[in-house]
Amino acid sequence: MKQELAKMEGTSSGRDTADSASKADGMENLRLLRDVKYFETIFELLAKQYEIARIDEARDASLIQVLDEAVEPEQKSKPKRALIVILSALIAGVITVSWAFVAEALEKARRDPDGSSRLQALRSYLRFR
Repeated sequence: MKQELAKMEGTSSGRDTADSASKADGMENLRLLRDVKYFETIFELLAKQYEIARIDEARDASLIQVLDEAVEPEQKSKPKRALIVILSALIAGVITVSWAFVAEALEKARRDPDGSSRLQALRSYLRFR
């Protein structure tokens, strides 16, 4: 009984070293079995969490709900393109006619000797040198 007690306590009383080697192998097998069970439990927990996440994702896919569908209006409100085109054409016409009058006045001033000297004086005043 003392030998059995010593065997259980892990001390050898001078018996075979083969018993101690088999004990070491047995302990290593127990450690490996414990690791396998540990990793198996972790895998099962992660698999459950993954499945729950997939179910939640499938359930929450329609967060945005369409309350009223868009309806095309019968008549446009803005921008009023016809008004914009007409105003642009009128403004361009006024600017063109004004430019023509200014160009003709400058040409007449160049031909007139008195106007030419006045035009040269105006140009000298407008220079920023």
